[in-house]
Amino acid sequence: MNEQNNSRQTYPRNSAIIWKIAITAIITAFIVGGGTYWWHKSGLEKIRNEASKTQETLQQQIKELQTELTQLQQKIEITDHFLKIHTLDPNTYEGKIDFYVAIPQDLSLFAKLKLLADKLSRLKFRGLPINVLKIENGDTKKIAIVELEEKEGHYFPSSWRGNYFQGSTGGTVTTATLVETFLQRDYKGDWIDGVEFYYEGKPIVAGDWDHIGLSGTIYRQEKQQ
Repeated sequence: MNEQNNSRQTYPRNSAIIWKIAITAIITAFIVGGGTYWWHKSGLEKIRNEASKTQETLQQQIKELQTELTQLQQKIEITDHFLKIHTLDPNTYEGKIDFYVAIPQDLSLFAKLKLLADKLSRLKFRGLPINVLKIENGDTKKIAIVELEEKEGHYFPSSWRGNYFQGSTGGTVTTATLVETFLQRDYKGDWIDGVEFYYEGKPIVAGDWDHIGLSGTIYRQEKQQ
């Protein structure tokens, strides 16, 4: 009988322990869950704050770059001209701009022409000499005298007569590149009114070459045919 009574008394005690464990587990879950929620919330808040700071920093950098770009553009507009290096599309014979050359504004007209000739020589004609000899002033017209020279011992492919004066397409492209680049027809600043081309110390005369049109005085106001 005593053993049965002891067995019956054990159940309530066990039930109380189970309830305590359950309640503790529930409280622990709430604490852990709440902690996890606040951890996630604080983590997201931190990410948002960092993203906001990054955005502000980037916006400030963009403003600074825009300011620098504006200042650079103003400086370039004041100190430099951009002259065009012209050429032709060899397939369509359509004129196009190959690239631009920055020319300091404070140079004399003669110095600008010499700098343009140097860029043209090095970047379009494999360093073949293009010499601006002088600017003649006659009848209120400023005519640039430009001499094309061969490199000593060079004939083909790095030569005027062996390469750039040959072939109908090659000669046409050479003519347009030289004429249009030196005349700069749409440039609004002080410039020459025309150009004459020499080859190896002598004026180029019509009939000297079959495929180029560089003879005589070529004026700025009339397009080369």
